[in-house]
Amino acid sequence: MALYAYDDEILVHASDAKERRSYRCSHCKEPVKVRKGLYRIAHFYHLSRSPTCRLHSKSQDHLLAQLAIQSLLPVGEGSLEKSFFEILRVADIVWEPHKIIFEIQCSMLSQTEAEERVRDYAQIGYQIVWILDDRVFNKKSPRPAEQWIRQRLSYFASIRHQTFPIFYDQFEIFQQQRRIKKGPPLKVKLQNPRQIPPISLPEEKFPCQVLHKAQMTHL
Repeated sequence: MALYAYDDEILVHASDAKERRSYRCSHCKEPVKVRKGLYRIAHFYHLSRSPTCRLHSKSQDHLLAQLAIQSLLPVGEGSLEKSFFEILRVADIVWEPHKIIFEIQCSMLSQTEAEERVRDYAQIGYQIVWILDDRVFNKKSPRPAEQWIRQRLSYFASIRHQTFPIFYDQFEIFQQQRRIKKGPPLKVKLQNPRQIPPISLPEEKFPCQVLHKAQMTHL
C-alpha cells in the first residue's frame, strides 16, 4: 500500500486519484491503482506482485501510523513517502526542517538492513527515528536488529485497534540476548525526539526481583 503514486510526472495523493485509472508506483514504477472506502485509508495497490518494492508490503496500520505522525508535526513540515533517488530510498515521513526521518517498522528486518538505512540517510544529512510496532517488537527475545535499533533513537507504537496510534518509550534491561525487565510505557513527544540514556549496571547490582526473573527465564 502507498499513499502517493505518479500520474505521468505528477505525484498524486491516493485521495485525489481516480479509481479506474492506472498510475505508477513512486518506488518501483510498476502499475498501481487506487482503493477507497468508508472504512479504509485511500491507498494505491500494485496490480501484480512486486516483492522488491518496499511500498508493496505496507499495511493499513503502517499507513495509519504515517498519517498520525504527520499530524503531530507542524502543518506543512512532514512529507510522506518522499523519494531520495540518490540513495534509492523512500522515507515514510520526512521532517525536513530538522532533517529527521521517521521509519515505521511493522515487520522484522535484519540488522544489516537497519544499519544500511541509517548509513544511507546519514550520507545525505538525515537522522532516523525508528517507530517499532509492538505487535512485532518489544518481546522477551528481541532479534539482533531490534537490540541494535534500541541503542539508537527509537520508540514503540501500539497501532492496531487504536483510533490514533500510541507512541511510547520505556526503560528496559537486557541480559544474554533477552529482555528481562521493562518499565511502564512512557509518553513521548515525537516533535522533540530524545533517547532515554542507557543504564549500565553490573549484574550483582540488579534489583533482587530482576535477578530472580532472569534466573527463572533461563531455567
